[in-house]
Amino acid sequence: MATSGHKKAIKFSYTRKFINFGNVMRIAIALLIALNSVNAYAQDSVKTRAGDLKIVGEMNASKLKLNGKVISSGESATYGFPEWTTFKFLIKDSDVILVSDSVSATCTNYFFVTIPMPPAKPMKTGTFGTCDDGPDVKQQGDTIILRMNDSQGRRKVFKYINGKVS
Repeated sequence: MATSGHKKAIKFSYTRKFINFGNVMRIAIALLIALNSVNAYAQDSVKTRAGDLKIVGEMNASKLKLNGKVISSGESATYGFPEWTTFKFLIKDSDVILVSDSVSATCTNYFFVTIPMPPAKPMKTGTFGTCDDGPDVKQQGDTIILRMNDSQGRRKVFKYINGKVS
């Protein structure tokens, strides 16, 4: 096959547009909020020996319910069960569940819910944490230990013992 030696020229054209920094920031914030809510609600229920513990409600208005009864709620709460670590522990005759509480797009704290066998009522610890969204979590006997960094990079240790965090 003979060729004429001429090659077709391919033209590339583009239009140059200026990026509005404000719009980029709005999109970035919307993505962070969406990703945070997807992460928080990736699993919204966990089976315990006393029944189903569920996270219900909208972002920033979550409720924690055991068998349909509210055991924790808040106006600025976005609850979740951590996907990156074990969050359900068996201690004596109770299920102990670690719950994340995203108080903002950049700060996640935690609390435990102790769910004993009925007729005893579930108990919630106070919220704790350093805004570290990936603490190291381990169970040693009847103690659950969380190690996390604070804003200065110092290591903090929180221990769950007998329904309390110290």
